[in-house]
Amino acid sequence: CEAIVRKKHFFMLPEKFLHFVWRYGLFNHVSLQTTQKESVNIVFPGIHNFNQGPDFKEAKIKFEENVFAGHIELHMSNNEWYEHGHHLDPQYNNCILHVVFENTLEQFVLGYDNTIIPILCLESLIHEDIIQRYVAVQENKKQLPCQQIFKLPNKIDLERFKNRLIAERFSRKCQQIETELLGNNNDWELTFYHSLASSFGLKINKEIFYNLSLSIPLQLLHKYKNDAFKLEALFYGQANLLGAKVERAMVLNIEYRYLAKLHQLTPIKNAPLFLRLRPVSFPTIRLAQFITLIIQSKHLFSKLMLSFEAKDVKPYFDLEISDFWKEHYDFGKKFKKKISGKLGQSTIDAITINTIVPFVYLYDQLHHPDSDRFSSFLEQIKPEHNSKINLLTETLGLHNTTAYDSQSLLEWYDGYCTEKKCLDCIIGYHTLSN
Repeated sequence: CEAIVRKKHFFMLPEKFLHFVWRYGLFNHVSLQTTQKESVNIVFPGIHNFNQGPDFKEAKIKFEENVFAGHIELHMSNNEWYEHGHHLDPQYNNCILHVVFENTLEQFVLGYDNTIIPILCLESLIHEDIIQRYVAVQENKKQLPCQQIFKLPNKIDLERFKNRLIAERFSRKCQQIETELLGNNNDWELTFYHSLASSFGLKINKEIFYNLSLSIPLQLLHKYKNDAFKLEALFYGQANLLGAKVERAMVLNIEYRYLAKLHQLTPIKNAPLFLRLRPVSFPTIRLAQFITLIIQSKHLFSKLMLSFEAKDVKPYFDLEISDFWKEHYDFGKKFKKKISGKLGQSTIDAITINTIVPFVYLYDQLHHPDSDRFSSFLEQIKPEHNSKINLLTETLGLHNTTAYDSQSLLEWYDGYCTEKKCLDCIIGYHTLSN
């Protein structure tokens, strides 16, 4: 019966599972033997290779009385050595061992120059519990695959993994910035302008506000920096928001048509979305706030890159919008009572986390590689709370006291739990190996 269960599991296990087992030594090491009946002692399993070539490099294996150094290749079945053409590839000639999951009667595989490479089969050496746990989490349909069987590591290991998650999250964000910088001839201010504009669009209008910033050259912002009327005409006109038959919209539209013709501007295709937004978060109000930021700020990018505390950011976003937008949430549509129109602290925090911190992270990597200023920023900001984060904190008992925590938890959920990358997760490791 156990053999039948193992055979069923064989078709469900990826090669990555075998890598996991080999890397952490999760199999019976007593009296190990190759298929040629040579005794095997694993001195060092090797360094996991994520690039081309053998799966583990620089390993040390003792066969009988002799220690060999070289590479190790892993497959679920021995046939894959030949199916993948490793016997024709010189990269695999330094392999000293072929590790497979499925038991085989073959005595060895051949390298590029007909070198004999011994085979070690792990099928009967891996504890059944480890296989069953892995299959269980992969078949689990719950949001957290391991939530019924999870095992938590110690606090130090948890913190180390959270540090890794933060690095992964912000490295990915920085890749997007670097791609844009490349397209913008390494113009940091222009790239920051596009990113900052998209952050004012919030989640629902992020892409639309980004496209809006692309449609209005940065030079025009400098040119009309002290003219709120022209800036409003440019932004609301380019955003297709001047169609209302009310005086202010009509006057702005006349100015916009003149500026559009003068600077050869083409409005964006899709107007900002209003659906499911509270009036204070309407794109009309967000644009009024962004225009105020342009007017009030001078050398904003340079100043933010010199900031060392999260609290240093807030004064730049203390925005006083025009009286018209304190009373209106759209052209011709009034609030019941006048609003302040200022950005809330939660919005400033979101802009700091999603736009300013990634730029600080990348800027410091290039200019101050030893700095950990970005993590200090995150640790000074209140944590975010949403369904993803709450699921991890409530189910697994993970802490969420700062933005550093919430950002790592978001990366954990999106990058590991939803993708079922349990083999790369610290909790997954403890759950499967315990």
